[in-house]
Amino acid sequence: MLRTLISLLALYIDFIVIGTFMALGNYFIGLALGYVAGVGLAWYGEIAAAAGLTALARLLGLSLGQALLDYALEEAEADSPRWLWPNLVVGTFLILDGLKMMVRWSQFDVAIPVFGMIETTPLKAVVLVAMGAVSFFAGAMVLAFVPKARLAAAGSIALSTVSLFASWPVLGKAIARVQAARREAQGLHLREGEIDAMQSLLPVISLGGLVVCAAFIWLSRERSS
Repeated sequence: MLRTLISLLALYIDFIVIGTFMALGNYFIGLALGYVAGVGLAWYGEIAAAAGLTALARLLGLSLGQALLDYALEEAEADSPRWLWPNLVVGTFLILDGLKMMVRWSQFDVAIPVFGMIETTPLKAVVLVAMGAVSFFAGAMVLAFVPKARLAAAGSIALSTVSLFASWPVLGKAIARVQAARREAQGLHLREGEIDAMQSLLPVISLGGLVVCAAFIWLSRERSS
């Protein structure tokens, strides 16, 4: 059972990595070809294309997920496997969050502040991509149980925490813009009190998520050699 779950996680990692680069490629192709707001394929087209490319990569024996989770699979097959779940949870979270940051600047939720920056600028895009890369590589290290993985993950969380506190004074304004943009994209009207509720909840949820992630990092482990 554990081996099956790890194999599925490896497949998921392959899919989200390929999907991220598909989304970025689609964005730039859309800009080049003059699609509205730089959007090319519909979301279901991107998912289908990413799934097809993931299957092709697997057929060719190319899998980042399998490479990262080889050690976890070995541990799962041992007679007395040690705890794996803290590494699997926090590693996957950091990879997913890193990939989201790499594409976030190209999406309507770009108003989410980073180090106090709300507006989309080349500097903000660079910062988001850099932070995303740090989170991604830290997550990859944690999933692979390599030495210094916990230090890398802690550094990534510390960076996000500093960014959150630097952005705290403008969070309310940014959340209002993001929520309005999301409802507009969904073709829905804002509900009464919706923005106030989100302004109250999201900062606490963001901070709480960082605390939980830090706890998982503390519980995670590294291979001895």
